[in-house]
Formats: sequence, structure tokens, C-alpha cells
Amino acid sequence: MSNNDSSNDFASKDLFGYWYNSKYPPNQDLYGLAYGGYATTNQEAFFYDFCIQQYGVAFYYKNYRYEAQIVDIGPILTNLTTGEVQGPFDDAMNLVETAKIDGKNLIDLIDDLEEIVLH
Repeated sequence: MSNNDSSNDFASKDLFGYWYNSKYPPNQDLYGLAYGGYATTNQEAFFYDFCIQQYGVAFYYKNYRYEAQIVDIGPILTNLTTGEVQGPFDDAMNLVETAKIDGKNLIDLIDDLEEIVLH
């Protein structure tokens, strides 16, 4: 893991020293290994790649292009179509749980997002 530390209450290490999201943990017994133990690739992208690995995530929702990223001032969500920026948020998990798209929390829309790309 590159930029994370133990100050995030959702970032924990497993018995082998690998970081994982303890607030939304993967479940390989239930979902297998295909999406890192998550039910969908979208969940893996946000709960692990964004929150733990701190990769930026670009995606579409209802023909609008968005980008969640961690910048110097903190995590932000940008509507690349309109230029609207939300944030900075306290941490990546707070962005996922509270950022709004179309009047709904991002976390409630994760599986409806399209064309997710990590960067």
C-alpha cells in the first residue's frame, strides 16, 4: 500500500501484513477471488483501490463523467462534465459514503456506475 497509514479507521492489515478495508471487508468465501473478494468490480474499485490503495477512479453515471481522487487538500469528487467539485472530504471512505451524485450518496450508486477506470 502506498499512501495509507493506521490513522484511517477503515484501513487494517491482515495476518500476512496486507492492507484491506476493515469497514467494508472483502469476503472471498462468499464472492471468490475474481474481484478481490468483493461482489462486483465496482465495489473492489472503491472499497479497495480508491480507499486503501488510493488510486483515482474515473467513471460515468447517467452520461456524466466523474472522477474521485486524492489530492493535496484531501479526497475530492469532480463532475468532469459540469466542473462541479465536492470536497475535500475527511478521508477516502468519507467521500465514498457521503459524496452526492444525483441527490444520492455515492455508496448507494456504486454498482450502477459505468466504465470505471483506475489511474
